[in-house]
Amino acid sequence: MDESQFLTEIKHSFEASNCFAYKIPDTGNAFARFTVSKPFDMVAATPDDKFIAIEGKVQLDGFAWSVKHLRQTQRLGLARVSEKHKRAYVFLCWKSSRGSYELVIIPYKMIGSKRSFTQKELSDFAYKIPRNNKTGRYDLTPFFLWVKMGI
Repeated sequence: MDESQFLTEIKHSFEASNCFAYKIPDTGNAFARFTVSKPFDMVAATPDDKFIAIEGKVQLDGFAWSVKHLRQTQRLGLARVSEKHKRAYVFLCWKSSRGSYELVIIPYKMIGSKRSFTQKELSDFAYKIPRNNKTGRYDLTPFFLWVKMGI
């Protein structure tokens, strides 16, 4: 699964919950030097109208996720939203050892100065949602409660 497909599945998952989600388009490579980098991949609103910023990443192998996968502009964009609204997240598509995909949601404020996270560390504070292989969607209902609590 690539990042574009993953973000499309996330968008459809929000829409299936009667929420707004907008995937910010990528700039074309021909003019990338002359365009402003996007601050994150997607914006969305929860059922109770909470604005959230989402950066999507795909991790198909390994036992750790490196913060180096976030570009400086992405870190800055997520940090600004996190400071103002407290709702900026990294949505990580993780391929489990069983071969199934999981959505791992990391609150940006938890990243801090860390360089990487092992699967064990992620299981301590990140939220995991299994992918429904029939629909290609994730049930975001538990995540909406997390957002409501300010996590």
